[in-house]
Amino acid sequence: LKSVQELTQVYSYQSKFEDAENFKGIKNMKQLKKLKLDFWSQTDLSDEELQQLFRIVRGLNKLESFSLDLSRCLKLTPKSMKIIHHSILSLAKLTSLSLAVRKNLYVSESNAELFISLIKNLDHLESFSLNLYSSQTATEEVILSLLQSLQGFKRLKSLKIDLTNNPIRYQGIAAIAFTLIKTQQTLNTFALNTAYAKNIDDDCVSTLSLGLTRLENLKQLSLEFIGASVSNKGLKMLNDAILVLEHLDALKIVLGENPNLSNLGIKNLTQDLSKMSSLRNLNLLFDSLDIEDGALSSISQELQHLKCLKELRLSFFGILEFTDSGLADIIFSIKELTNLTTLALYFNCASFDEFGLHNWPSSVSKLTQLQELEICFQI
Repeated sequence: LKSVQELTQVYSYQSKFEDAENFKGIKNMKQLKKLKLDFWSQTDLSDEELQQLFRIVRGLNKLESFSLDLSRCLKLTPKSMKIIHHSILSLAKLTSLSLAVRKNLYVSESNAELFISLIKNLDHLESFSLNLYSSQTATEEVILSLLQSLQGFKRLKSLKIDLTNNPIRYQGIAAIAFTLIKTQQTLNTFALNTAYAKNIDDDCVSTLSLGLTRLENLKQLSLEFIGASVSNKGLKMLNDAILVLEHLDALKIVLGENPNLSNLGIKNLTQDLSKMSSLRNLNLLFDSLDIEDGALSSISQELQHLKCLKELRLSFFGILEFTDSGLADIIFSIKELTNLTTLALYFNCASFDEFGLHNWPSSVSKLTQLQELEICFQI
């Protein structure tokens, strides 16, 4: 296996990492460029075991991409953080780093400082992913400091941040927006997930939108705002920012469980989709919203003009107010997208009669380029 260039090593539920014996063979993979290590639930790593493991990782001097998932590891002490910190900094050719720490980020001052120091000393990275999913012990101040540390990146092409179920305030979003402005010349991929994060409102969206408008080379954008307090006005600001992104070819917007949104909000967000001529991949997930057929009509009017679209995913689970009229609008628009290769649609079907459901096969049959199809009518 000396010529192997990519490896994923997963320690699954119930497994115990007793020593690094089974990992030592990796040190002979001198051509290894991409390494992913996942330590899942019930994996018990001591500081000594982690040190054995990373002594081997440090020897992989051609490593360019490293993904480390300690999200369910039972221990992450300050000493463990020091080991991770020094080992990652020793990887001279590293250009892509993904870190997931999630619930076990036991944040003492020294632990947080090491994490922030690691990010600041990797300002040459081209791709960075940070997953703090449900870091229950992280305070707003620690999250803010982590986000502010991202502003040191100089050559970043891809930035992905997952803050699901974390305490975050306006200043944190402002720090992200400032990072976008500083990387506007190089960034082509940006993803932000703030599902169930506290205090995400129109002010946050306004600030984030300001950063987005500066990303003249952005090609892929993913934004998730489940459970946010964003209003119809906030979605209009977001739409105006997205419209500026002339080179965008992939767009994902996830909304849900937001009582402040109505048909007007969906119209505000989607009213200029037809102007995005470079778009090839569109993913709209609007689950559990208080919207009706008018929302589908607004989307349909824009969709039918996206003739170059290759992939389309629409989800409206948890919405019972749609009728055959709304369904007919979506059918009409989709059958015009003859270049589609992937189509995924998710609806509740309680409000549709047999006539509406029977229209699907005939409309899909017109999509002669289709390679992947997923249709789910949830009862």
